[in-house]
Amino acid sequence: MKIRFFMIVLVIFAAIQVHAGGASCATATGLAPDGSILDFDNIQPSSGNWYQFTATAGRSYSIQVRDDVDPDNSDLTVTYYGPNSTCTNLQSSIPTSIASVTDTHTTEPALPASASRSSIVTCAANYAAPCTGNGGGTYWIKVQNNSTATSHYVSIGVTETTIYGSTWNANINTQFLIQNTSSQSIAYTLTLAATAGGTQTYTTSGTLGAVATSTSLLNWSTNGNITAGQLGIAIFTHNAPPGAVQALEWWYNYSTNPITLMPVPIGPMRGK
Repeated sequence: MKIRFFMIVLVIFAAIQVHAGGASCATATGLAPDGSILDFDNIQPSSGNWYQFTATAGRSYSIQVRDDVDPDNSDLTVTYYGPNSTCTNLQSSIPTSIASVTDTHTTEPALPASASRSSIVTCAANYAAPCTGNGGGTYWIKVQNNSTATSHYVSIGVTETTIYGSTWNANINTQFLIQNTSSQSIAYTLTLAATAGGTQTYTTSGTLGAVATSTSLLNWSTNGNITAGQLGIAIFTHNAPPGAVQALEWWYNYSTNPITLMPVPIGPMRGK
């Protein structure tokens, strides 16, 4: 009886060992871009697992893939597809890769060389690089195991890194301080969309330098940049990993005594 029980356990364990994610884009495993992690997904030798997530235009995302068990190795290759591809195209001999992906695995917190972490910025109207060509929709991720003898357990997760400001007000004056906390430069886009007093959308794009440089801080105010009488929401996208950007927002009046400062909530709302 004990032997029979032991054999059943071995069969179950073997089934777990050979389990893998989607073997094609048509059966790609769905991921939620909220920072949650799919752990210990097995990739057999000379095979690839497919994953997918849905992105919104005008947002930024970070994707991380790493080996759960084995030490540093070069067996895994990560490729990104979409969002203007279809599953049929992805199964052809010439898949359509996305237009722009930023490798961030060496940006703090740095990952081992074997791990993969990349940033994708999706385009909205008037967005500048690095989002060119990347819109909203379905993105596919293929993790290929190039080893012919060893299977690998991997973890994969997608985090939305968009920073949201709950409101800005041109009459009261709103100031944004966006700080790059990493040693790598960051491309960004700050969008202010009016929700009252008008329908305009204001966009500024640029590059934040590495931390401790004179260009690492974006100091931007609605005063003088926004038509009076308007208020709305702020959206800040960037091509850096989670935690690489620190953002502050407040309403201010420097002409009063004492100076009036009122903090406004701002931050990445969906990442864990």
